[in-house]
Amino acid sequence: SGMKFLFLRDFGMQTAPDESAQAALSALPIEELVLSHNSFGVRDRKVCRAIAAMPNLRSLTIAVESLEDMSAAELGLCPKLEFLDLHFTSVTDALLPSLSSLTKLTDLNVFGTKITNEGAKEFAKSHPKCRIAAKGWVISPK
Repeated sequence: SGMKFLFLRDFGMQTAPDESAQAALSALPIEELVLSHNSFGVRDRKVCRAIAAMPNLRSLTIAVESLEDMSAAELGLCPKLEFLDLHFTSVTDALLPSLSSLTKLTDLNVFGTKITNEGAKEFAKSHPKCRIAAKGWVISPK
């Protein structure tokens, strides 16, 4: 029951949701969230915290160029996350240890990021069931 999917791609958001909107967002029973190609400041850790507080979230696409490691680290608090698409964000290998708690993760897209093949291989050691894809390489589940 309730909304399972929220698609806000190219939605034209210029600013991050305020605190009341963030609280409302985290209370929704959403399982899949797409926040791609908007220009709001994802640098604000509060936005990523609100996303991480969504108890049913299984799939997240957050392809916003301004997303950096410090904010994205909050996404490591999404216990049910299975699919994480960070394509064309500014994340680096430094993010990966923050995502180590995502034990249900089966698919990680880092195309167009600064995550290296070496960093992804290290992450794959603790996530052997996770497919990690980027431009020019894919690490398949074992």
